Amino acid sequence: MIDDKQLTAWLATIFVSLAVIFLVFPVPGFGGTGIGHLVGIVGSLLMLMTLIYPYRKRILNKKGRKNPLNPHIYYGIVGPTLVVVHSGHKFASTIGVVVFLGMLLVVLSGVVGRFLFKKVNRFRHCGPHPGRRPFGA
Repeated sequence: MIDDKQLTAWLATIFVSLAVIFLVFPVPGFGGTGIGHLVGIVGSLLMLMTLIYPYRKRILNKKGRKNPLNPHIYYGIVGPTLVVVHSGHKFASTIGVVVFLGMLLVVLSGVVGRFLFKKVNRFRHCGPHPGRRPFGA
């Protein structure tokens, strides 16, 4: 079975691959079909579901094990991936391209944030690795 770390890495790789394919190979007809709309709606709903995590953390004050981060990560990678598939891989308007680039930036910053979150937590709980100098030294 795939653990959470491997699944997140696979989903991030799939998203980045689809983003590159979006830029290279246009498929103009898919976004306007019924299936294309359905894929876009499901992707948008998944992206909205990412807001459950900050709502539970900030408004309901649930932190730690009471508010797991993994669903937030999965929704935040799978949702934009579906939106990229929905788009039909074409540059139809300037605003569409700007929104796509913004979404790409948000997803990639989340992937980098998850990586840094793991590293910082490990450093805080276990201390520096033997033989390595601490930050800024």
